[in-house]
Amino acid sequence: MRQYDRTGPVSKGVGRGQIGDVDGDGKADAIVVNDTGITVRRSDGTKFLANEQWATGLLARSYHISGVSHPNIYFADVNHDGAADAISVDDNGVWVNLADKINHVFQPATNWTGGAFYGGNGTFVADVTGDGAADIIAVNRNIFTGNAAISVRSSNWSSFNASQSWPAVKYFPTTFADIDGNGAADEVMDLGSSGLWVGPSYAGSFNFSKFPAWYTAPYGFINYSTYYADVDNDPNFPGAADTIRLGPWGVSVQTSAGSAFSSPNFGSVNLPMLGHHDVTCH
Repeated sequence: MRQYDRTGPVSKGVGRGQIGDVDGDGKADAIVVNDTGITVRRSDGTKFLANEQWATGLLARSYHISGVSHPNIYFADVNHDGAADAISVDDNGVWVNLADKINHVFQPATNWTGGAFYGGNGTFVADVTGDGAADIIAVNRNIFTGNAAISVRSSNWSSFNASQSWPAVKYFPTTFADIDGNGAADEVMDLGSSGLWVGPSYAGSFNFSKFPAWYTAPYGFINYSTYYADVDNDPNFPGAADTIRLGPWGVSVQTSAGSAFSSPNFGSVNLPMLGHHDVTCH
């Protein structure tokens, strides 16, 4: 199951728990990143195993981009081998530590962009081309139109290709998730009382004209945690990510029907969830 949140396809941060299938067995593993490196507890389908040190030291160099501290460790499969790699961003480029799923370590970092690449309004890792390898995405605001200016460097499985501009209409808050279930991550905007907007990934752009607004009833949830994952496993829309929100009411879910979201199903899950991943491989 793919999982996404507002910061990209997986949570990221320093000293935070994270989730990703780093050994490529189809089960999501627990990951902690801090100043000492990366520690992994792999899932065996029934429990998380003992701590394993997969990397030592600060992978993201100084965690600084242009003098501003960023919690910028991502986990996603960028080389199409089924295992989530560690991706970090700094002033010098986008660095990738490929996951060695046999020896259970991250390999030394290599620069996949050869120069700086990040967005002033967010840097994301998601497979927007649908080829099974995650791409790097920079989001900036167009100062003339106010719309999102999105640049994509797609993965060729050994580096990120040259930057391409992907046209988009709407702007911030933006994230990327496969909402229509076609295998490519779409642009998603949760605009609170203005509704949920999705721009399906299509031929190098995010096509908002195809399905302009997926849910327009006012609800004003924008200040609460929002996640995107296929929680209903609907056979009619396999892989289509649904919207999950956490708030004072508990949890609400809006399922994806491939071109629209359902109305919120409040209290559908009474758990303090942080995200959604397949840890059992079922």
